[in-house]
Amino acid sequence: QTQMPHRRCLQLCTVQELDFVKTGISRASEAGLDCVDKWLFADGPRLFQAAMTRLETLEAEEAQRCAEEELKAIQEQMKEAEEERRAAEETVRARIERAAVELDARELSEAFQAAGELGFPQTSFADAHQVFMDLQDGSLLQRQLLKYRAATSDASENGANSLELLRCCNLAAQLEVLGLKEFGSPQDMIDVAGGMMDSCNKTGAVSVFDTQDPTLLKAAERCFDDLMNFSRLYNPSLWGRRGVRGRARTCSVSGGMAANADGTET
Repeated sequence: QTQMPHRRCLQLCTVQELDFVKTGISRASEAGLDCVDKWLFADGPRLFQAAMTRLETLEAEEAQRCAEEELKAIQEQMKEAEEERRAAEETVRARIERAAVELDARELSEAFQAAGELGFPQTSFADAHQVFMDLQDGSLLQRQLLKYRAATSDASENGANSLELLRCCNLAAQLEVLGLKEFGSPQDMIDVAGGMMDSCNKTGAVSVFDTQDPTLLKAAERCFDDLMNFSRLYNPSLWGRRGVRGRARTCSVSGGMAANADGTET
């Protein structure tokens, strides 16, 4: 009576899955039926051995399935990594090409560094690299800036090209990096600001930042973050100079009292 349930369970092990087979063999072994001499049923040892064979087969299949799933997971990870690498390469290529068109030396330098980290050889961007080298030539920068300033000066009649405006911003910034932009004489950027304002007035926009053109928006951000580029503002580098000199000429000190130009005392 005690061996009958185990015998029946071992019979079912030949058609059941791994967990059932493991449980059946474990319970039979705990009852001592893993020993041939313990069986009262003649077919008991054969049923136990058949269950053990079934267990080995199922465990081998499980191990193979796990290995296949692990391999599949690794392949998917490799595929994702490759897609990310390609996306990063495309992003860097786009950055370099855009920066070269916009004559943005700083962005080119950073993009080249990112390309190097991805393993790109310098020859992959020969044209862009030549642009970057040209942007280190002060005299060439000045000539290009004069050309683009002339183009933007016609904004009131023809509408300034957003790319030309941005190029002016980038060329002026690079001249400053090279130490060739005279401080206190921001006429280059003032002209750019004027071109953007003329374009803004022509389109009826409320602000130069009220645009869907990413190039024009970038130019506006780079231009109007510096008070020296506002054409209707007094040059910030000269703030306070004329007032101090005028006060010095018109003030006299007498008995510890200073007379202002309007006759009041302080």
